[in-house]
Amino acid sequence: MAKPRINLRLSPDMHRRLKEVAAPTGVTINQVVEQALEGFFDPLGASAHAAGVTARLMRLEVQLSSLERDLVQANETIALFVQYWLTATPPLPDIDRNAAHALGQKRFNRFMDQVASAISDL
Repeated sequence: MAKPRINLRLSPDMHRRLKEVAAPTGVTINQVVEQALEGFFDPLGASAHAAGVTARLMRLEVQLSSLERDLVQANETIALFVQYWLTATPPLPDIDRNAAHALGQKRFNRFMDQVASAISDL
């Protein structure tokens, strides 16, 4: 059976928005209007969808809280390590300073290469 045809009059802005929603998703304007009307006539279906979205948002909030806690712990660990290293490392005599700077630069470059490698593996 063929679907009945109706004519709608929409404001130019609403028509533009309807086309913008339908075009990139590959859905026809008729399908968008039908889904909107189904949501309007069946508010329980819409609330079930909203409940699903809410549950997903709550899970994301828990995950983000966990990530935030882990990040704070990692930052605090690094800060304490640097503080300890700076207070426990004695200053070098002027004679050894250039050699130590060269060795430190070499070690730092190796460290950065390892960090870059670890990040690219993620």
